[in-house]
Amino acid sequence: MNSFLYLYYAYLAVVALPILAGLFGYKHLGRDMRIFWIMMIITMITEIVTLIMAFMGLNNNWVHNVFLPIESTLFTYVLAGWLSKRSEKKVVYISLVTFISLHSYLAVFILDNKQMNTVTSTLMCIYYAILASYTIFQIQKADYGAIYQDYRFWICGALLFYSAGDLTFFRYYVAYSGITIWEAHILINIATYCTYAWGFRVHIRNGKRAKGEPAISGPVSF
Repeated sequence: MNSFLYLYYAYLAVVALPILAGLFGYKHLGRDMRIFWIMMIITMITEIVTLIMAFMGLNNNWVHNVFLPIESTLFTYVLAGWLSKRSEKKVVYISLVTFISLHSYLAVFILDNKQMNTVTSTLMCIYYAILASYTIFQIQKADYGAIYQDYRFWICGALLFYSAGDLTFFRYYVAYSGITIWEAHILINIATYCTYAWGFRVHIRNGKRAKGEPAISGPVSF
């Protein structure tokens, strides 16, 4: 159990990386990444609250059920802004409203808001995976070989990895809910938030270049 806690503390430290990256480069953040930065802060607060509740022996599944619609709304707003066609944005927002409606119904009336809503969590991961994959495809078509210098690629890539990992987690969560599966889940999150932090770094570097300012550690070659 101690090793699990140490791993969880390491995860909380990693969640702070994109927050710090965004904080120190806040003036260079675009509107989309400022919203994404706010979501990182909400994530950190949520994780701390759930950890405190777990130490107090309180049921914290309701916190996850409240956080999921907030996370999905902010994620959708950011990623929809990266889509070029209005019809694509419309489909994305309709999907979001449908998901939140289903999630709220299940959480309140079926699960009594005291159980982890693995059904809509799974659906959300599928939604993220599709949206991230499509966005990466669109970026790849437009970036002409410079995709690794596009912060959107790193954000979407991390989201795709997170979604694939969590789909596996929620698939085996009920059948095998021991410490090992939770440790795997945390390791996936650690890799995800490290990549988010890199996405912030690329975004801030590009913002400085656009303004003619030197990057913190010079240009990065890929």
